[in-house]
Formats: sequence, structure tokens, C-alpha cells
Amino acid sequence: MKLLLFFLSLIVLVTPACKESANDGPIIEMRLEDEDNFFKQENVISQFEAIPLSTPENVILSNDNILKYNKDIMILIDRLHSGKVHIFNRDGSYRASISAKGRGPNEYLDMASCQLFNDCIVIYSYHKKGVLFYDYDANFITKKGLSFTPYNLYCIEDGYWGYIGFGNGQISERVVKLNQDGDIVTKILPTDANILPMTEVEDVFIPSDMGIIVRESFVNGLSLISNDIGSSFVKFNFGDYSIPSKYYNYSSPMKAAEELFKSDFATINQVLANNDILVVNIECHKQSELDDEFDVLLFLKNNNWTAIKVDKNNELLYRSVKGITPNNELILLLNEDTVENYSHLFKGMDIKNVKNNNVEYFIVLCKLDL
Repeated sequence: MKLLLFFLSLIVLVTPACKESANDGPIIEMRLEDEDNFFKQENVISQFEAIPLSTPENVILSNDNILKYNKDIMILIDRLHSGKVHIFNRDGSYRASISAKGRGPNEYLDMASCQLFNDCIVIYSYHKKGVLFYDYDANFITKKGLSFTPYNLYCIEDGYWGYIGFGNGQISERVVKLNQDGDIVTKILPTDANILPMTEVEDVFIPSDMGIIVRESFVNGLSLISNDIGSSFVKFNFGDYSIPSKYYNYSSPMKAAEELFKSDFATINQVLANNDILVVNIECHKQSELDDEFDVLLFLKNNNWTAIKVDKNNELLYRSVKGITPNNELILLLNEDTVENYSHLFKGMDIKNVKNNNVEYFIVLCKLDL
């Protein structure tokens, strides 16, 4: 579980005085313990298509990989294990891998963030204090140094947005805008909160037609950047899974984290967006019954929220969601065994025959009916 892998770097101690901009977003009552809040999966998702990923033997994929795509390519990013980026054509054929983790001039020590930008694959290395650019065949192009290095970075045409989080010890804001040289030009989303620095596995900055959405671990809400102004976009009341306010009052961040993991709580693990639908992926942790942990997928379309519950035994959707296409298709990454178990969903495809051609993982597209 990603949360446990990054336990020490995701310790939170938020004070009740956390401030946002004047324009607070609406509060959505999504009480996760109430089964009446959820739609059935089959009423939301349909029309499954499986795309086999042909990989050479030295390319190892995993369910933890992060996916990015555009009209030309798909990349699978292994931040948690190898630090490699595997590049595929849109038909699933293998193209190349970026394997440049190291201390050399064209290498990165860490992969704080990775994105597709202006026909390049862009890797931000916090420890190398720079942004490295590669082409779609994994060839190094250039590196740009930064004078200020946030924990997470998102490239834009005139510079970068950077995430430095709560209690960063430098400035009171959580998000900064940098110019091309990495100098701070704008600071937004102020707070009085006091926590330890956070390592975000999934994206912090998510582009949408409304602006750039900001997702932060252990913050049960989303912020929005529009015209260089940050504001609260939406806040959630997760009922019994909301982080209890008593944990915000501990003087020790470590003690707060220890107590939090003794209770049931929810955290927004992932946000996806296209020009039509916003997807919020929530991880729900149950300390008392670990086998009953579950995820919730929230969908926002035309100002209406739809939710489905994803139990641990749901091999199709549990921790497999990676993106959303412009055609309102949810993108899943599934291993061969899971696809074979659900072979009845993929009409006209001989799964067993495909498996015999060095295919261990599939990209699966499933249509959202919202």
C-alpha cells in the first residue's frame, strides 16, 4: 500500500487554524459508511477494451506504476521501485525505457515528478535541483537547473508550479509559481498548519478545463489554481472516515501519525480530469478490519456527483485506476491473470492467445456512463 510505504514522509499534524482564500468551495457530504451513497458499478462503467502491453524480458511493470498518455504515446512511471519510465506506443507496443537514475550529468537521483510536456518526457529531480527532458525514444535532450526546489513540480509554458506543502519552514504558502530559472514569482494557498514535509506519490497538480487542481495527502478537499490565484474548490465530509479533529492537537507529528493509523480514515489518493469529468479516488483505511478496507471512486459531471465503492476483492478496479481519456474512458492497468479472470468483458479478444506473446500487463479502457 502506497500510504504505508511512505508512512514516515506522510506524517501530518494539521492545526485547526488552516486558512484558505476567501472563496471557499462547497462542502460535499459523502459519508463513506453509508451504503446508500453508492451506485452499482455496472450502472457507471461499461464497454471494456483491453490493450496488451508487449514488453521485453528486462522491462518489469507493476500495479504501482503511474500512467501518462497523449495522442502519440503512453508512459508507465515506476517511482516506487526502479525509478524507470517505460514508453509505449498507443497500440501497446514497446518503444523504449528511460533508465537514468544516478549521479551523472544527464541522470536524476530521484523522480519527484514526471509529466508529458511539449513532446517531451519531463522528470523533476529534487535532489539534483533540476528538470531533465527526454524524447519519446528515451534520449536525453537537456537539463534546466532551478534556484528554488519544491517537493513536487509541474511544467507550464512560462515556468513551473511547485508544491512545498504545509509547515515547510520557508514561507507560509503551500504552492509557488516559478519562472524558467526557478525563481519564485507567486505564492498561493497560505496556511498556519504545522506538519512534516510530505512525499506525494500521485500527482499534486492536475490540469482541467477549470484550471489546475491541487491534491494534497490528508487534506479532505481540493484546491484550484485559476489566473494564478488559489482557492478552495471542494471540501468533503467523509463521515466516520474524516480525520478526527483531536489528532490535530498533538504537539508531536509522530504521535499524531501513530494515533491516526489506529483509527479509520480516508485520504484522497488520486485525482483525474478531462474536459467533462472529474474523478476523485479515495483510499479508506479500516484499522479494526484490515480485510474490509476499500476505495471509493467519485465522479463529477455537470455538477452532479456519482460514487461507487470498490472492495478489496474487486480485482478489476481496486487500486488499478490510472487515468481518464478525452472520450470519458477510465484507464486501468491490470495484470494478465486479472484480465483472464474478467475475459467475459472483452468481447472478440482471445486473452489466452495474447498471453503467450510476452504480455504480462494490459491497459484496459472502460466507458463511463454518467
